[in-house]
Amino acid sequence: MLELRTISKRYGDVAVVEPLDLTIEEGEFFCILGPSGCGKTTLLRMIAGFDRPSAGQILLDGVDITAVPPNHRDLNTVFQNYALFPHYQVFDNVAYGLKVRKTPAAEIHERVMAALQLVGLAGFEHRLPAQLSGGQQQRVALARALINRPRLLLLDEPLSALDRKTGEQMRTELADLQAKSGITFVFVTHNQAEALSLASRVAVMNRGVFEQCSTPQELYHRPQTRFVGDFVGSMNFFQGVVTEVSANRLAVEVLGQSRVERRGASEFRLGEGVVFGLRPEQLRVSLLEPKDYENGLFGQIERTLYLGEATQLCVRLSNGERIEVKVQNYLMLEDKVMGLEPEERVWVIWSKGSGVLLHD
Repeated sequence: MLELRTISKRYGDVAVVEPLDLTIEEGEFFCILGPSGCGKTTLLRMIAGFDRPSAGQILLDGVDITAVPPNHRDLNTVFQNYALFPHYQVFDNVAYGLKVRKTPAAEIHERVMAALQLVGLAGFEHRLPAQLSGGQQQRVALARALINRPRLLLLDEPLSALDRKTGEQMRTELADLQAKSGITFVFVTHNQAEALSLASRVAVMNRGVFEQCSTPQELYHRPQTRFVGDFVGSMNFFQGVVTEVSANRLAVEVLGQSRVERRGASEFRLGEGVVFGLRPEQLRVSLLEPKDYENGLFGQIERTLYLGEATQLCVRLSNGERIEVKVQNYLMLEDKVMGLEPEERVWVIWSKGSGVLLHD
């Protein structure tokens, strides 16, 4: 449905978006995820028509819209600050686009009321934006964007101004809204939780390029680069060297002294430098040595951080490096290890089937 062909954006000698390609299918909830300054909003603005690409093409349903003005593209944008007219009531805010198109009054009323019903704001049509909560204002902005029935809806950090609880509620509502409307959503955010919980596919952007584009599950469990592993969630990394390779097992020397194993086929060669990545929740701490089917590193607890449902431990290993461990508190209670305190010496243990290996 939407295709970007070697699209790029430069300001003088500064490349904000490097040449990249992207295809988005009809009906997708697609997310562009990345840190501030990575180029994701610039990319969205080029799709919307607010910025012209320095090179490349933008195609919507096979038609080149690269030079088409924003108001003539069959898409709408929901902005971070909602961009509501403060002196217009909710009804008039939502109806604005239809009035500009000189839609008959009866049709305007019918479509506005249907849009408000869709976003859960039936009965709010006579309120001003100042009389609404942040979440309600966001719904008005969504209703206004959807009422024109665009082929594509662009959302630029739409939940960033909301408190955590409201933001979590709006995630659910956005997912339901996209499923009901069937409209293709392109959602830009720096928030990993929003991307993982909403999108069917996610493109992780860094310094103007896509580091990886795949499903949320693939990004989290099989990151292809160190940046993706560290930005999508959190990950511990160890430099290592491959010391043994077989058909279904790999041995790596990490920290210059410890041998760990990873089950499964591998593309790495003997003597090759690698990075071993482990999610904090893949680890556990124990006073007992690891079993034959486990890997383990010995260290000392440096600090603990209670998070409610989990406790995060920072363990300082023998060579001075630190490793983060996240343990669900109900498991700690069952294992009777809740009493672990800073300075206590422990094993950090994980399954030989856990972790990812990345090129050094």
